[in-house]
Amino acid sequence: MGDTDTNTESHDGAGTPAEFTMPIGRALPARVVSGSIDGDVVELAIDLAHDDWDMADMNMLFHLDWGDRNEGEIVEGGDVRIEMRLAPGLVDEATALDGDLATAIAGLDREHPLRGTDAWYAMRVTESVPLPPHLADKGEVRSGFTTKWNDEPPVG
Repeated sequence: MGDTDTNTESHDGAGTPAEFTMPIGRALPARVVSGSIDGDVVELAIDLAHDDWDMADMNMLFHLDWGDRNEGEIVEGGDVRIEMRLAPGLVDEATALDGDLATAIAGLDREHPLRGTDAWYAMRVTESVPLPPHLADKGEVRSGFTTKWNDEPPVG
């Protein structure tokens, strides 16, 4: 594992389209928003359309097991952001990628191990909260929940 330290974020807010592969082989469309490598910790943030979030939620993709979630919920109906950490056994795969991590992962073949939903452990799941008009240009407020993976490293 290298001493690579990268942090990338989409500047247009839209992210890079990518499909993640569910254990049943079905594609889950997403937009890769940012990625970072800090030693042996690889993190990625993706946005899902709300219907795709429902699929991820109900099937507990990205290790979102019911018992591993802390208090909070997703209720607004808009896009959902998942900030997640890569399984330790796949860190070398990520550190071997060239260039911007988010773009590199989005460019991988859908069957690549880094594109599997089981490869990633969701730490934070949030959605944008509508702000009153007089505050809308001040920034963004997000609400949702964290998981046990936010506080403890994934295994495997």
